Amino acid sequence: MHNKLKITKPLPTKVTRYHNRPFMVIHSELFYKPIQEKITDKRLRNLKLIGSADQFTKLMDLEGYQTLLKKLKMLYN
Repeated sequence: MHNKLKITKPLPTKVTRYHNRPFMVIHSELFYKPIQEKITDKRLRNLKLIGSADQFTKLMDLEGYQTLLKKLKMLYN
């Protein structure tokens, strides 16, 4: 989909293993910089890239951790 939108020059979409783990990924780290360079609004372009909540929680279910969930929400506001 990214390449069809022509936001940037075509980027590799081949799915490969994530290091030595059994997960198949497209290596999104290759996408963010070229996309960020196309953003013209300086406020948006300079936003810190902090990732998703999954990166902080190691994929644990946040439903039962309301205190942690509230703290994580502060990061994204």
